[in-house]
Amino acid sequence: MRNIKLIRPGLLHIVLAIALCTGYTLTAQLGDLRAQFVEVQASNDNVIPTFYMGKYEIRVSEYRLFLNALGEPFPEPPEYGWDDNLPMVGLSFAEVQNYCNWLTDSYQVQFTVPSEAQWKLAAGTTQDNLESDLNRPMCSDCFSPGESGIYGLNGNVWEWTSTLIDNEFHIIRGGSFLENSTELNVTRSSTISPELQLSDVGFRLLLTDKGMKKYLFSYEVRELLYQLFPEYTNLRVEPYALYIDDFEIAWGEQDFPIITIDTTEKSLAFCCIDAIDGVMEMITKQAINFSFDEDKLPTAQQLVSLINNRDLSIFID
Repeated sequence: MRNIKLIRPGLLHIVLAIALCTGYTLTAQLGDLRAQFVEVQASNDNVIPTFYMGKYEIRVSEYRLFLNALGEPFPEPPEYGWDDNLPMVGLSFAEVQNYCNWLTDSYQVQFTVPSEAQWKLAAGTTQDNLESDLNRPMCSDCFSPGESGIYGLNGNVWEWTSTLIDNEFHIIRGGSFLENSTELNVTRSSTISPELQLSDVGFRLLLTDKGMKKYLFSYEVRELLYQLFPEYTNLRVEPYALYIDDFEIAWGEQDFPIITIDTTEKSLAFCCIDAIDGVMEMITKQAINFSFDEDKLPTAQQLVSLINNRDLSIFID
């Protein structure tokens, strides 16, 4: 099996390559995911595996980035108007899915909204004591987090889940600012049609445990490569692969040492590229070498260990 594949970069790859050259990355939408998500441990019976829940409901400012990227106009505001720090509301379930798909393309890990079971596990017995009977929601971080470290699960705005009732209605959870305060608790649920766009229904994101591990692996590899080779713009790291020029080295294809180090010459060799000679009709294996400064040897050794000891299971869908 070939370990390296010659690829023709798609639009996303081209955009990401430009982003590395300019210092701007598409991950600016949510920033570092480590700060935006909370780990929720598996249920006691392991029916629900470990996952990561968004700390906050998606804000107006974050959804605005999405529409700006697509060149789409912002929807009509609710009665209380748009405020960048407030939860994004008024979206159908299809519109929420479109946002998740956009982030998935940007980060190359799968974003969804939680199922009802995942939402309930994350909420636990949280009681935020939010104000209610208001004419608008509060900002996503204007109150203390619940016991899980997640904000706004009890009140503020209802939240979409992916769970359907009778294959027709989506379950929403948590209640909203329009509810009576005596009715607000994390057991609050309702059902709505997926086409509805309500001014007190928002959403938050979910990442699987495997998705977060892929992100963290690629994040750590990227940071080490930037430290070693800040001048190179032909290296690109994604959760599924390392790209050198137009060549792809997939993290999960085989258990082989992708990278070797020469401590004497202070160089790293990324292996192995299939070099195709169209005239001689020959395929030969070659490595691509990068030299690093002597004081970067510990960083280079850390990179070699991280890549060659990677957990292959997280790259298998």
